Amino acid sequence: KAVYTESALFGAGPNRFEDAWRLYKDPVINQTYFWSTDFTAGSGFVPTVFATTGLAGSVFIVLFLLAFIYSGYRTLFVAKIDQGWYLIGLITFVSAVYLWIMSIFYVPGSAVMLLMALMNGFALAVYVANNLSKNITLNVAENKHYGFVLIALVLLVVISSAVSVFKIGKQYFAQVTYAELATSDQLSLPELDQRLQDAEYLFAQDIFTAERARLRLMELNRLVAIVEPTTLDQQAFQNNLIEGIALSEKAINLDPTNAFNHALLASFYGLLDVNQAPEIKNRKEALLAEVLKLDPKNPSYLVLFAQLSAKQRDFVTSRSYLNDAIKLKNDY
Repeated sequence: KAVYTESALFGAGPNRFEDAWRLYKDPVINQTYFWSTDFTAGSGFVPTVFATTGLAGSVFIVLFLLAFIYSGYRTLFVAKIDQGWYLIGLITFVSAVYLWIMSIFYVPGSAVMLLMALMNGFALAVYVANNLSKNITLNVAENKHYGFVLIALVLLVVISSAVSVFKIGKQYFAQVTYAELATSDQLSLPELDQRLQDAEYLFAQDIFTAERARLRLMELNRLVAIVEPTTLDQQAFQNNLIEGIALSEKAINLDPTNAFNHALLASFYGLLDVNQAPEIKNRKEALLAEVLKLDPKNPSYLVLFAQLSAKQRDFVTSRSYLNDAIKLKNDY
């Protein structure tokens, strides 16, 4: 409902349910176990599409479903077709309708979604194969221009499909690589960084870049804890700081709507002395404003900025952030 208030025509945007959830979730959620969970989908696939694509996508889906039901009705109850075709049409149409109903109340996995697409395709194929739809005939023998256009369209479809499969394959292997890292505790920080860089090379996604930046933040926190750092430690601190800031900015460029990327960059700025670089304070405040704009109901970011303020011995501001965090989650 809130998404339609802000952008009724196009919604939050495809695959942007997580952003909409961060902005408009019910404050009561902060009092549950799911207060820090960023949901990527709603109660079902269809409601999620309605929220992320707005009226434009919703009308398209409704029109498609009406046309599909009409084609199934004509195939099963109006037309006189062969018994074999009828059986195939019955099975595929009923299966597709069942899967569509399921997608209203649940979010099916990729395998079920693929099966639903196949059932839709087979049911429509039965409808077309039995000449139940209006056909357009192009005689390429009499008009060579039709043949040229047809060949060009076929080539375009084939090339587009090949490119899409290639890109999807790269994205899949990148996600597999990242998932393997999440379950691995035997790799060193340089090895983890290299694997993340490999995933980033396959598919440029902010989560890989931000994770590489987070590894450098972990190393910086370790170096800061050293009481008497050596020259090598100081050089390592400088290198990790420069790389971490660059990676955080890159993650923001890849997805400026992810509040975590902005908070990550602010964490690096928090390691700098604002007395030596006064503009750093302005940058941190700008990042805080952006984080609160993108994820206004998450108290963890307020606690983060309270910690950063405390490091700079600004305890008044730190206490203010903590009070705001408690207002959002009273048992935090």
